[in-house]
Amino acid sequence: MKRLPLINTLRLCTLSTLAIFYGCATKAETHGDLQHTQQQIKQAKQATVVLQKQLGDRLKTAVGEGGLEKGVEVCSQEAPRIAESISAEFGKTVGRTALRTRNSNNAPSEKQIAVMQSFQRDLENNQPPSEIEHFSTLENGDRLYMRPIVMQAQCLACHGDVNEELLGKLKRAYPDDQATGFSVGQLRGAFTVIW
Repeated sequence: MKRLPLINTLRLCTLSTLAIFYGCATKAETHGDLQHTQQQIKQAKQATVVLQKQLGDRLKTAVGEGGLEKGVEVCSQEAPRIAESISAEFGKTVGRTALRTRNSNNAPSEKQIAVMQSFQRDLENNQPPSEIEHFSTLENGDRLYMRPIVMQAQCLACHGDVNEELLGKLKRAYPDDQATGFSVGQLRGAFTVIW
């Protein structure tokens, strides 16, 4: 049996869920609700793109000016503020999480763990990262959007086989750091948006 790409599965699940949830609504109400949800998902994805770009640009500048140690400083001190600013801009809680976190404040929920495990399987099955994403309604009624963070070559200095000097700096900034030993193409974590 051929598996649908995750994005198609996501669309089918979203449509099915909305059809069941709004089964008693008129066709016009259902169509309007579906359009609203699709717009919210589009905004959530855009928020993750903005976070990725702003954080990436800031890290690149910091490393260029002060080396990897300055990059660690930016991640530990500025990254949370960047996420807060983007959250305020989009009216959603925007952040990052991982199965192996660097910052324990970014620890995943059980649902986020399950989603990231699914992302890992998709990547292992050679699904393009750009086609991998998740949307669901949580038990408390909040909406959750996630997309994977995939290891890139420029991330290896801090997340691959890290030299002892930098490892010491990382341990001082992040005593519970688990985010080393990765290879290019592996799942590093996920961007999350909750609203």
